Amino acid sequence: MNVIKRILLVAITLALFTGCEDSADDDVPDDFFERDKAGGDNQGDNSTDGGDTNLGGGDGIDNDDVVIEKTPEQEFVEAVKKGEIELVQKTLADKTEYLDLKSDNGENLLIIATQFNHWALVKYFFDAGISPYDTDKRGKGAIDYATEKGQDLIVELFNKGSIEQAKLDQEFLNAVDTAKLDQIQFFIDIGANKDAKRGRNTAFTIAVPKGQKPVIELLIRLDVSLIVQGTLRVSDWTKQYHPSVPEEIVKMLEDAETAQLGAGS
Repeated sequence: MNVIKRILLVAITLALFTGCEDSADDDVPDDFFERDKAGGDNQGDNSTDGGDTNLGGGDGIDNDDVVIEKTPEQEFVEAVKKGEIELVQKTLADKTEYLDLKSDNGENLLIIATQFNHWALVKYFFDAGISPYDTDKRGKGAIDYATEKGQDLIVELFNKGSIEQAKLDQEFLNAVDTAKLDQIQFFIDIGANKDAKRGRNTAFTIAVPKGQKPVIELLIRLDVSLIVQGTLRVSDWTKQYHPSVPEEIVKMLEDAETAQLGAGS
């Protein structure tokens, strides 16, 4: 009897469960799963559209391609840092107010030129009236930076307004020897004798054997004498004592000699 009751109880339970499941299915629209599938497709489309939008934004602005243009003032300071004296002079001829420009750290143009070892610009800004004692935000002036860098001649210039002639002449020849164009120009600008000698050597006899074409070109522009001694020309001296010097340089010297001797006759 108990077995029969148990069988009936299980049967009733199964019947009730089946009825609930059918009822749940009846509550769900027949096209539910079709619509759910379509909705999934739509979501996929929306996701793709969103992705396309992001890609479009990326194509519109690429950080690597962004170029931040510098102001004219920033370009001028860059020219000072690079020692481009001709550009600096040309710019200041039109915009004298640039002489008062300072960096974010309060460095004036004389300080910047001193820090970057552009001696010709140091002289130019010093003559223009920028004080070597005018300090930046660190409390240092151009004279302080020159002292720290061991630029004794610059310090002497700042303190005395000039440099002893013998020192000037020898430092000019040292600049020729080391091919420091900016310093060559600097020493000539502050009064070095362009025809100074170190023993028997002139600026040309120092530069030519080394094949220092930029130095030789500068010396020619500065109208340094092309006579070694007596009437011996640099080109002839070069052919006789330094035949390995490139023909291009020899030709340059010969052309310069013709122009210089013609102008002096």
